[in-house]
Amino acid sequence: MKRLLLVVVAWGLIIHPGRSQTVSEQVLFSLDDESIPWHDNLKLTMVPPKKHPANPVMGPGAPESPDGKGTLLYGTVIKEGDKFRMWYIAWPHADKRYPDQVYYRPVAYAESRDGIKWEKPNLGLQEFRGSKNNNLVLIEPADHTYSRANDYVSVLRDDEETDPARRYKMAYIIYDRPARHSTTVTAVSPDGLHWQLANTKSFTKGHFENTSLIKFQGLYYLTGQNTGGYGGHLPNGENAGRAMTGFFSPDFKHWSGERTLNFFRSHRLPGPENSGQELHMGAGLWNRGNVIIGLYGRWLGDTISTAADKKKITPVYGLKMDLGLVISNDAVHYREPVQNYIAVANGGEDEWDAEAILQAQAFHNTDTETYIWYSHWHTNNPFP
Repeated sequence: MKRLLLVVVAWGLIIHPGRSQTVSEQVLFSLDDESIPWHDNLKLTMVPPKKHPANPVMGPGAPESPDGKGTLLYGTVIKEGDKFRMWYIAWPHADKRYPDQVYYRPVAYAESRDGIKWEKPNLGLQEFRGSKNNNLVLIEPADHTYSRANDYVSVLRDDEETDPARRYKMAYIIYDRPARHSTTVTAVSPDGLHWQLANTKSFTKGHFENTSLIKFQGLYYLTGQNTGGYGGHLPNGENAGRAMTGFFSPDFKHWSGERTLNFFRSHRLPGPENSGQELHMGAGLWNRGNVIIGLYGRWLGDTISTAADKKKITPVYGLKMDLGLVISNDAVHYREPVQNYIAVANGGEDEWDAEAILQAQAFHNTDTETYIWYSHWHTNNPFP
């Protein structure tokens, strides 16, 4: 019997029963009621994963480094050969000498042999505050507005790609200050470290924050969340608040002109954004060949404090968030195998992941375990 390992990076790691997949096999999950619709006398019992005792497995760097304030796995983990590769968001401390970096969270890179002990190699590629001695990836052309990554990175290794220069594909967001919203940008790379912009025109319509980039049955799918009234509407026209929405592309160059509503929490009652039971950042997705599973953020807005003194600190003071489970057979429509099931709970009051936890595009099967990495968000801390 395999176990599923939950890993964390300042964040953590988790373990759960899993099964390796080859290209030719079909993956069948007992929780997939479309692939297995006949289940008389069968009962589905969900078994939660176990958090790794070494959590958090990666923390902030030196105070002056790009991730001196924090490491956020709004990112991706991929196993290549005998090495795990991670792309994550680095969060530097604010510095008055760099006023243009008040909210600057660039794409950083780390490696590991076992998925638990991580190293941040000195790539020497991207300048950060006067030095290239860091682990930031390079996005060119460096002088383009879209090369300035700000948040949320998703990386895909595309083994079906015939052009070696486009083997790796990446999506991240930049903040469009004049329009006062974020937009998703895409880039391609031969090695995952040296990137070239793939699109220089916004296609994500309004405020969009991506979480996952996958390729499923020949199409690329970019999923995340729309907030602030942009998209995410229910079939009857009501605003769905924070909901999982997505775009698709046949070639990673031309993207759908319309978005789809992938998933929303069906028991949510319409109300002011942030205040209720919503869905945070779409879902971190794992393409298993014939089926997709994922973890989504269960935004528990009713835990946010309304005390006036707390609101001066941060608008999400007190927010709790855990992770739910979704599944899809077509990369467009997602559902919960068990409604409102908590797949990964946030930690106890004195633990590092006590407040809100964040999903990622970060899964891997070993011969005996499945690794799932996740991150955390100190919602009681002030911004930036």
